[in-house]
Amino acid sequence: MSKKEIKGGFTLIELLITLAIIAILASLSFEMLLKPALGVNLDGTISDFIQFFQYVQVRNETFSTSTSTTYLLRFGNTSTDYYASYIGTTNVVDKFMLLQNVTYSTPTSGNNIDLRFCYGNANYFWSATNPKPRLLCNDNNETICDTTYTITVKSAMFNLTRSLIISTSSTDDCVPKLTRQ
Repeated sequence: MSKKEIKGGFTLIELLITLAIIAILASLSFEMLLKPALGVNLDGTISDFIQFFQYVQVRNETFSTSTSTTYLLRFGNTSTDYYASYIGTTNVVDKFMLLQNVTYSTPTSGNNIDLRFCYGNANYFWSATNPKPRLLCNDNNETICDTTYTITVKSAMFNLTRSLIISTSSTDDCVPKLTRQ
């Protein structure tokens, strides 16, 4: 081989630099590709909350006639994040865990948000002593008005959050309104 002949191919250092550049670009694009997928999980969780709220609301309207048969909706931030419905305060009817990598930021750790529906006889005219079973009430079966509850879920990996706002207003007969945020 003469001195003027050059061998074809790449040196080891050129290959290593190229692989390092590709790895850096891949790691930067990983967040851009994963964030939308996690946002869809959070949106789906909020949709599940809304459907579950409406389901429990209808069941309460159909079956509740006293404090012991009224439905309670609990969003629990314990060692396992969940949302559940109860008859009374202790009898679990339905319980669902949050998706993997989805956690609550509201309620805060170790706390719950409990939403209790009113009890009343749907066959009679609703009044202050016989509130509509679709409304939220306190422990004395008094309608809750002009109150806002916020349930916020977040991604465990990125700084993404979604909220469900449940508000009652006396101008709207205290009917709970559900809003995504």
